[in-house]
Amino acid sequence: MRVPFIRDGFLRFIEFLRRKTGRFDKFYDNAASVVTTWNEYIAKPVLLVKSLGYGLLFNAVLLGQYVYVCQFYGIQASWVDLAWMIPLVSVVQSLPISLAGIGVRDVSMVAMFALLGVSAESAMILAVCLFIVIIFRAVCGAACLIWDIAKQ
Repeated sequence: MRVPFIRDGFLRFIEFLRRKTGRFDKFYDNAASVVTTWNEYIAKPVLLVKSLGYGLLFNAVLLGQYVYVCQFYGIQASWVDLAWMIPLVSVVQSLPISLAGIGVRDVSMVAMFALLGVSAESAMILAVCLFIVIIFRAVCGAACLIWDIAKQ
């Protein structure tokens, strides 16, 4: 949002809704945070390019994990199929209706792999294996965080 009147108008509109309805507090705070972050990226284009690069790298690694686990279990799914399924599964699992997306992610993966002709059992095995990979990454991240805190 390079044009300040659009940004200011948007925030004023949300503020108006917040005052009139008594709602939208959290939405306003989140919208203001997004606008602030966007302004920081606009001020530092190198930061934007770095962030996009890290995002692409993370998603490429994630796609590689899916491809590897599918090949390991003999599930016939091309990387192109996985490339459209991963973002959809990620969006569904981030819905605030379960703890860590457990169950929601699994059902969405079973449904999407059914479109490719994969059995529900195979898709469920894939979902569980990928959840184990997520847990492993989280444990590695926690270990790095604890090591960094202990180093200070």
